[in-house]
Amino acid sequence: GADPADIAKAMAKEGIYLWHGHNYGLEPIRRLGLADRNGVVRIGLAHYNTAAEVDFLLAKLADWMKMRT
Repeated sequence: GADPADIAKAMAKEGIYLWHGHNYGLEPIRRLGLADRNGVVRIGLAHYNTAAEVDFLLAKLADWMKMRT
């Protein structure tokens, strides 16, 4: 239920850069009813990301989710 744009802004403040929106998947986003809700969050992990970077991302997402409740 969170706004993907809010998640992206919060993560950017932590130095984590990800995307929100339709990510060129217009039809799936429409069918899921997410087009009017800023789409989805996309995290671009790749082979060069370290385990520490992934752990940092997951911790910051968890912190953000706790702050919302």
